[in-house]
Amino acid sequence: MPLIQPDYERYPQERPMVDFDSLVYTLLTAGFTDNADWPDVHVLNEVDVDVDAWASFSNVVLFHSNAPTMATGNHSTGVWDCDIDIIVATNDADRSFGLAQEVYQQIMQWPRYGRTDYGRVIRIVGNPGFGKSAGGKQATGKKVKQYSASSFTVRAEDSLRVG
Repeated sequence: MPLIQPDYERYPQERPMVDFDSLVYTLLTAGFTDNADWPDVHVLNEVDVDVDAWASFSNVVLFHSNAPTMATGNHSTGVWDCDIDIIVATNDADRSFGLAQEVYQQIMQWPRYGRTDYGRVIRIVGNPGFGKSAGGKQATGKKVKQYSASSFTVRAEDSLRVG
């Protein structure tokens, strides 16, 4: 049976969730498009490739979006929260920290980026500070250096609200 035509005024809980995977991918990719300081950054979602192989010849930003939740009990606001984990990996320790710093600054600017097709970031809840990581889920080679930021919350409006 197909979906019934939604009535968001009467049934606000039927509002669509924010597609945080696409939202974060879009924002991270936009931050590295035509970025002269970081021309060879690859943005990847989850560990679906060999991170070591990518990081041995380029710079990698790997992210994972957890399940989104409503920011308030009021569904009609269309505001969602999602915890995001990010790993940056390069083959040079100095570049790895520099890339982590670049990603941190971009994330903190997301609320100023404006609307996307997937929603709009309103606020970064908490501080997505990066620290050295050993890559517990990934097998990392000796030449690959990683920094990670775990479980910082991105608050965003759904596409209905910003559209």
